[in-house]
Amino acid sequence: GGDSAILVSFCVRSAFDVYLQVSNFPPRSQIMMTAVNIPDMERIIRHHRLDAVPVDINPDTLAPDLTSLEAGLTSRSVAIVVAHLYGKWIEMGPIVAFAKKHKLILIEDCAQAFCGFDYLGHPDALLSFFSFGAIKHATGFGGGIGIIRNAELLKKMRHRQAAYPLFSKWLFFKRLLRYLGVASTLNSPSVNFCVRRLLGLFNVDHKKY
Repeated sequence: GGDSAILVSFCVRSAFDVYLQVSNFPPRSQIMMTAVNIPDMERIIRHHRLDAVPVDINPDTLAPDLTSLEAGLTSRSVAIVVAHLYGKWIEMGPIVAFAKKHKLILIEDCAQAFCGFDYLGHPDALLSFFSFGAIKHATGFGGGIGIIRNAELLKKMRHRQAAYPLFSKWLFFKRLLRYLGVASTLNSPSVNFCVRRLLGLFNVDHKKY
């Protein structure tokens, strides 16, 4: 708890990348992950010469399916990345039990589910990542936070990240202006009307997109 457990990062993806850099998993180690996630998370895993193993989710709970977890488990499995999808916190108990049983590292991807300080990740997860990107409900127009529950790991991650170039205030200001411009444009009734009329000329139903 406290500041000693926090890693502030450019985004969840960069923090995940830093973690894989300092973890030194053997090549072709397998990281099981919720099958519904952004492509970059899987690309980061492959970049480190590791294998991503997708795990099906239960459509009713959005939690990883335990049968799929069991099917994906091999002698090369080292970790599970569990994503809390669409703002819904999943029940972590069965996943925690599975990870403990098979001695797997548990990582929470909470990029879509920050809802204040009532829940900051499961205490049995080694890492819990939160995102504050421009499209998030609780946005900081960028940035991420990792709750790291191992002091030595946190020290290594901070040391590695310290070598990264800083994101300047000027670049952040330009990003802010860009996002404000996009948001203002997309929320303009006249722009929306023109876009709908244009799509109509090509017989495209905007409600499908």
